[in-house]
Amino acid sequence: MKILRLIARLNVGGPAKHVILLTSVLKEDFETVLATGYVESNETEMTEFCREMNVTPVRIKGLGRSIGFQDIFALIRVIKLVLKINPDVIDTHTAKAGMLGRLSALILNLFRKKKIRIVHTYHGHVLHGYFSPLVSYIFLLIERFLGHFASDRIITISSQQRDELQNIYKVAQPDKFRIIPLGIDLTKFHYKEKWEPDAEIKIGLVGRLTSIKDPFLFLEAVRIAKEKENRIKAVIIGDGELRSELEKNCNGIAEFLGSRNDIEELMSSLDILVISSRNEGTPMSIIEAFAAGVPVVATAAGGVVDLCAEGRGLLSPIGDVNALAENILKIIRNPELAIEMRRKSLEFVKKFYSLERLQNDMKNIYKEL
Repeated sequence: MKILRLIARLNVGGPAKHVILLTSVLKEDFETVLATGYVESNETEMTEFCREMNVTPVRIKGLGRSIGFQDIFALIRVIKLVLKINPDVIDTHTAKAGMLGRLSALILNLFRKKKIRIVHTYHGHVLHGYFSPLVSYIFLLIERFLGHFASDRIITISSQQRDELQNIYKVAQPDKFRIIPLGIDLTKFHYKEKWEPDAEIKIGLVGRLTSIKDPFLFLEAVRIAKEKENRIKAVIIGDGELRSELEKNCNGIAEFLGSRNDIEELMSSLDILVISSRNEGTPMSIIEAFAAGVPVVATAAGGVVDLCAEGRGLLSPIGDVNALAENILKIIRNPELAIEMRRKSLEFVKKFYSLERLQNDMKNIYKEL
């Protein structure tokens, strides 16, 4: 079976890491091609991780993040690649690649006896929090059309996300949905055997520095918490269009480390991971924090709720800076709480987020098509 996997770009983050891992671990079972566009000028590409996983992506000009008239030409390039590869399954990830990949299959299937099967994975979505209400509604109509008429399976990475996309946004028929959580190589993370911060408490934000991640909320929460606990040291790991503005306004509150390839080591160096997002799918950084034994404080955005349920993390309302700061202090002041959270989160990540489980789940999806 031939698989063509499409993603808009391989910028540092969970979706890119996910598709690279999938392409690597499934290549013994399926003939797989990973196709992608180019990253933005202010983004870092996961080139080193591709080399590490022995994955060489095919480049498609115009498949990247930007949306515009040039997408017509990108669609033509995707169609040409599909004709060249002749895949049995097109497996798309992220919004733009999902649109162009599914449209190409829909068009070509009009002329084929053996239909290309189509799988689309939602790592998050752009149906709220990114654009104006009018633009968001236009995107919703597009997603509904593609989900109902150009998708055989819709994969979500959490039950919360499935419920939202199926019951609220109604992007596809209910029987098309499957929940397949992310998976990581747990052996690469050094688990902190003890949680005993003393002279310094290192609090980290890991992710793209974009408005949807609300890094300014993180900085303000740290500032509030630091007024009551001066041992706090904050670090921001990641890059994006807001970095320069954040650096200008942080007043020395945080150290900026940029995009890094040594996330396993950096994650283990943290005492608390903070997620301040307004909208999320399932953040890879939380799963990595669980694997490293790092307690998590987060806003209740999207799939974060599922990850941090049952005492695995502390949640605050989206945008509530005082609640976020209070949860940071709660962990610092209650080491026993941190220890219990670490125990629960490690059990959870071993059970549900191993790379082997992800590999088997995706094999089953392809085979049932």
